Amino acid sequence: MFTLKHLKASIILTALSSGLLSASSTLAAIGDENFETELDNLTNTTSTFGNELDILESANEVYLLRQHLMADAQQFINIHTWAISQDTTGLDTAAQLGAKATLDDVEVNFLYDALAQLYVSPAMGAGLRSLGINAVAYVPQNIDQDNLIPYLLTGSHKKSMIVDSVNYGLESVVGGRNIGDDYLTEVIDAAPGEFVDKWRDTDLLIRGPATLLLQQDFVDSFNHQTSISVGCSSDDESCHFYPQTSTENPSANANLRILHNDPELNDGAGVFQVNAMYEKLLTEAEYSIDIETPYFIPPPALLEAIYGALARGVRVRILTNDDKNNDGGGIVYLASAFYWQDLLEAGAEFYLWGVKKSAAEPEAFRQMHSKFIIVDDQLFMPGSWNFDGRAYYTSSEFGFATTDTAVVDDALRMWQDDLATIDVITVDAAWYDANFTWLDKIKMKFYALLSPIL
Repeated sequence: MFTLKHLKASIILTALSSGLLSASSTLAAIGDENFETELDNLTNTTSTFGNELDILESANEVYLLRQHLMADAQQFINIHTWAISQDTTGLDTAAQLGAKATLDDVEVNFLYDALAQLYVSPAMGAGLRSLGINAVAYVPQNIDQDNLIPYLLTGSHKKSMIVDSVNYGLESVVGGRNIGDDYLTEVIDAAPGEFVDKWRDTDLLIRGPATLLLQQDFVDSFNHQTSISVGCSSDDESCHFYPQTSTENPSANANLRILHNDPELNDGAGVFQVNAMYEKLLTEAEYSIDIETPYFIPPPALLEAIYGALARGVRVRILTNDDKNNDGGGIVYLASAFYWQDLLEAGAEFYLWGVKKSAAEPEAFRQMHSKFIIVDDQLFMPGSWNFDGRAYYTSSEFGFATTDTAVVDDALRMWQDDLATIDVITVDAAWYDANFTWLDKIKMKFYALLSPIL
């Protein structure tokens, strides 16, 4: 696949051979050593190398992989999720975890968001504990309960599963999926060529040293919620939570930078590494910005950065949900649409995930739940972070940034496949005017006032 990355390399080589640039010239760009150093300082993170990264798209593929990883675990299974649904996938997962805990004596730790679980399936938390699973609900610890709105809005939106592995020490699945039928099953009546998964999402399988950082994040997050600590010290050589890691491909050397939003850290002042990363990418992109997000409700700093990129001539493409596939309903859809018209006029391209609903399940959304950004065909960052106010201000989130060529190329192929999916809608000025009434536009202005909490 020939991309802007290859074009840029060709231009540089031509310039070098023509004497227009000296070999010692430094081009500050996404993925350059100077750029990575700036990220180290900006986000207080570093990239690990020697990782093996596989992008996971298919719902069935991810479900079977998760089952396999849990079945093979011999010492522990650590899961961090927004919520687990009381449906076939959720109940089957709970049963498997319970069997591992009670029959195989595997330590199973499960962290979920209290308010989200109450909304999705209130009985599942107690159900997990009845199966011998060490299930703990996330509730804010450093946000004053008297400050009710921030207390209720602050939540845990990270998604990770870390298991011990005989072959690789640790293996982890991270990304956008929670545990339920919407995320991990297919519709039964998709026609040939049509999108088959109920929801479109993106996960990442990780092997290598980055899994140790994910393990530490889980331990810290879990222990922050309970007086009964899990895990052990990474300084203890006998600690089974932090084994020697390896990869299936011995020569694997993908880089991975793990970034966090944690609004409770620093005594409630928060740490917002993912936000800083997005602003840096949007501000310094040279050629292209491709954004896939279920909810596009940009916070002011990022909206300004997008306009700045467009003014520099950067191609900006955004794929988000149409009205019938937005589980946030009309409020979230119209709040998002409020931003489209001006961005379209500035040169942005918008696409809507309009995959038709299943006739067998007409009430079920066919949502695009995937969250990632690709910049200059050089950097790919999936994660749990939505392009909205909740992720920016009040939710704990993950971002996973890599400039590994093979992974970025696979991400570019995935992005093009998504844009080419049957029933994806191209939005232009004519479409906008034809699909929104004057009343819709009044609602947009009102709902946009709620952007920080949507």
